[in-house]
Formats: sequence, C-alpha cells, structure tokens
Amino acid sequence: MKGFSGFPAEKTRNTPVPNQFFSELLPQIDDLDELKLTLYCFWRLALKSDQICHMRLRELEQDEALLSSFQQPDTSGLGKALESACARGTLIRIKVEQADGCEDYFFLNTHKGRAALESISRGDWSPPDSAEAPISMTMELPNIFTLYEQNIGALTPLIADELRDA
Repeated sequence: MKGFSGFPAEKTRNTPVPNQFFSELLPQIDDLDELKLTLYCFWRLALKSDQICHMRLRELEQDEALLSSFQQPDTSGLGKALESACARGTLIRIKVEQADGCEDYFFLNTHKGRAALESISRGDWSPPDSAEAPISMTMELPNIFTLYEQNIGALTPLIADELRDA
C-alpha cells in the first residue's frame, strides 16, 4: 500500500462540503463504500461548471479509481453504494429517456438538486445528450510557477514572465 505523501505547501483547490454532512449525515453512514461515494460526489459536482450539476451513471462507471476503491471493485460495488446513498436521501436519482436509451442521473439532495428533479419531471429541462469529458480522480500536478517556488525561491514578476516565455 502506497502511503500518502501529504498535502502540498502551495494553495490547492478545495471542495465545499456542507456543515450538515458532518453534523447530521456522517453519524448515520455505516457503510464505507457509501461514505466514499458521498465524498466523491461532493468533489465531482464541485468540479462541474453547469448551473444544474448532475452525474450520469455512465460517468461514474467509467472512473476506474472510484470503482477500485469499493470493497467490491466493480460496478456492483458502485451500485450498492448508490442504492444506499439514494435510500438515505443523500442523492436523488431520476431515469431520463433519451435518444440512445434510458439514462440514470444523480443529483445531491440540495435545493438545486430537488428543483432540477422537478424541472425534469415537468419537462421544462432535460440533461444534455452530449457526453461530457469524463472526470477522473487523478493527481493534480503542480505548474511551473509552483515548482519554481518550491525548489528555488520566491517568484518575482520578471521571473514569472521568463517562465511563461519558456
């Protein structure tokens, strides 16, 4: 098992997690796979730029790092975690008929997620048919400016311009 090397010194992107997760939801979650999936959903939806943030089942099934983290490292482990999260009310699911068949969509059980579900049910909005570029859990590599500051020293505007030109 590879150990965790620690969080980097430079500024990193943060994932917002509502306080209610810690005070109300976390004490109820008794399945490790459900917990992993819940935290993954917070992270994944925070990366999306859509007004109405959603996840497709197909997208979740394509993330090898997520699937391998479950006790059953395949889509059955994902399915059980999704069922638990939906039964608890953390996630809400809707099946949407599209040109290429029926697709499962998942939303966080937030005001926006519930509004999106109602909007789909009324036919006012439908998720886009186009497949988005899959998001996967990969290590974020530092950029040249971060590497310079970590290994050489303070970054001045002149040096930043030279690095940019290089």
